[in-house]
Formats: sequence, structure tokens, C-alpha cells
Amino acid sequence: MYRRILVPLNGTRQAEKILPHALAIARCTGATIVVFRALEKRAEVLTGSFESGAIGAPPPTTIADKKIVEEANRTDAYFEIVRADLQKTGVPCEFLVLEGEPKKTLKAIVEEQRIDLVAMTTSARSSWSKLFAASTADSVLHDINVPLLLLRVER
Repeated sequence: MYRRILVPLNGTRQAEKILPHALAIARCTGATIVVFRALEKRAEVLTGSFESGAIGAPPPTTIADKKIVEEANRTDAYFEIVRADLQKTGVPCEFLVLEGEPKKTLKAIVEEQRIDLVAMTTSARSSWSKLFAASTADSVLHDINVPLLLLRVER
């Protein structure tokens, strides 16, 4: 039934709590786990660097490049830890790192990677905060046409 399960991770322990559930489904169906992480776009980092620039500070492009490299290095190191843990399970896994906002890139990944199931966590929020900040999970729920497994976790 499921051949490819997308698991978006953002580097937090809360997001990783979906992994045992995704692994259980993958074991039962013979699916591959596709772990995904979105990196901030260079243009967004550059805009932030221009806005926070100070007189005598390095050029915004230098600051943006440094931030992008640092984030990519953190993601690589994080994925090496996750990869080592997942390899122990014997479940086939792939890793994707793409530039862009998670909410926007998830839909494209589902289509391009032929994803059958998206498994992710969602944070427990109050009704008040839901009014002002739509979660990635809520956005995915309305944008994709494959089953979505959500695990509610406390922040």
C-alpha cells in the first residue's frame, strides 16, 4: 500500500517522535522512508542581512552566505545522526535537503518523489495561537492528495 513515506524533520526532538510510527508502517509495507529538511532560501537570508546590517559590518551577501553554509553544515551533521539511527532499523531510507519554505516545498516533493504517505508531528497549540500562526501540518493537510499521519506533540 505505501511505498514511499515522507518524514519532514526540522532538527527537533519533537519532530523526531514520528519516526517510530513511520518505521512501523514501513516495516509492514516494505516502504522507503524519505527524510526531508527545508533550508532557508538565500534570498530570505540576504533580505534579513540587509535589514539588520550595521555600519562597518561585513557586506550582507557575506553574512547571508555564512548563515547558509552554517545551516547546511548543521543539517548535514544532524542527518548523519538520524541516518546512523535509521540504518540500525534495516528500513530503506533516503534523505532530501531542499532550499525553500517547508510549507511550499512539501507539496512539490510529494509529487516529484511519488510519496504515498506523509508522516509528521504537529505541536499542541492553544486556540489563540492557532488564529495567528498556521502550522506546517495544517498547510500540508490542505495542499496534498496523499494520506497524512499526524502525531500531536507537546512543545
